[in-house]
Amino acid sequence: MHKPPLLFAVTLFSLLLTGCASPFVVTSPNPETGRFPTESSVASNEYKVFKPIDNLADQQFSILLTSLNSSMTGLDGYPSYIEGMLKECGIEDFVDFEYLEDFVIANGLGDKVPTLSNRIGLHLLSKYTGPYMIISADLTNEVLDRWSFTISVYDPVSSTLKFQVSHHNLVFFGRFREALLHPTFNALQEWLEASREAAPQKNEHYGT
Repeated sequence: MHKPPLLFAVTLFSLLLTGCASPFVVTSPNPETGRFPTESSVASNEYKVFKPIDNLADQQFSILLTSLNSSMTGLDGYPSYIEGMLKECGIEDFVDFEYLEDFVIANGLGDKVPTLSNRIGLHLLSKYTGPYMIISADLTNEVLDRWSFTISVYDPVSSTLKFQVSHHNLVFFGRFREALLHPTFNALQEWLEASREAAPQKNEHYGT
């Protein structure tokens, strides 16, 4: 039976992924430059938000949200890869929403933090946990070999998005990390460096 060209291309790419090693292998940045190996870079119009946070060193923990929008096979290990790469960037101490719900219950905060499903609840939680970040990493197969990778950082204390980069590229499997993932993590490294250099300021949202 003759397969339509699009279906054939998708099937072929899936077979290539299945037959090769996983693209999700954690890589350390160059110790001299602090950047991950790549010949690609994020275009200026792919920077959606770049606002350094002035209390990066005071972040108590991070919540990590990952999304993989693809029907391709051979993409196992994505969530653990993202967490590993963020740790290479110096971001540690990840917790999930179940842990935070346990924290609210154990400390009798149910009436003060009635929900963790909206911005108000997440802001109220920060008054009792201290500042923290919500990081999302979304990988999407747009069509055939064109992919997008987006990293966002949300600050519940100020209830604002502090960083977002969405990188798009044509990706052949052998260069998956170098062409798509590493450039985006390098952009995150830029934001982290700018945040480390940001002078601490009075945060009216947190009452300090």
